[in-house]
Amino acid sequence: LPKSLRGNAYFGMIVENATRKEWVIPAKTRDQLVLKLRQWKIKVERESQMKLIGVRVDNAAEFKSLLEEWVQTEGVVHQPTTAYQHNQNGLVERTIQTAEADIRAELIDAKLPIEFWDEAAETHAYIRNRLPGGVGLSTPDYTFSPEEAYTGIKNQRVDHIRTFGTKCYAHVDPKSLPKESRKDKIMPRGRVCVFMGYSETTTKQSES
Repeated sequence: LPKSLRGNAYFGMIVENATRKEWVIPAKTRDQLVLKLRQWKIKVERESQMKLIGVRVDNAAEFKSLLEEWVQTEGVVHQPTTAYQHNQNGLVERTIQTAEADIRAELIDAKLPIEFWDEAAETHAYIRNRLPGGVGLSTPDYTFSPEEAYTGIKNQRVDHIRTFGTKCYAHVDPKSLPKESRKDKIMPRGRVCVFMGYSETTTKQSES
């Protein structure tokens, strides 16, 4: 993709088969994407207290050595798909198409340039993970979101959800102002920003 403001030109999409939780991993290069995939595995195994047992992926050459390492050292099952047979990994292929459509729509609606595509991609995954539904996520009494199914925490908060690209305000602590600037009581206590996404670790604040 065109280089983003943060320098990213690629993104990887991961979908957990049981819960349908999505992860978007932006990267500057294909090599960095492999490094971030390694970091992702460590993170999700620690937070879920479960081990990665299998990976289905196309035959991208950059992942070959990493997957061989996981197979040999950790017993991960590698399920390569046949070249040009996208239907063999249909879940992720369809998820990528949906992500691309959402990225396009978010940028057009917010009137933001293509350089913010990675921010839109991460926002897409955050929202999708909190929407109810999906294969295997319904019971007679309740429909889970992927985030609920993955974390085991029902009734995830959504009151912090905002429209991507809208005007927002960030608080300015007077103590954070440069020494040479004014510090009187009439100085603005906020600055105008553009809403660009969410933090995965808290619902108390968002990125701007």
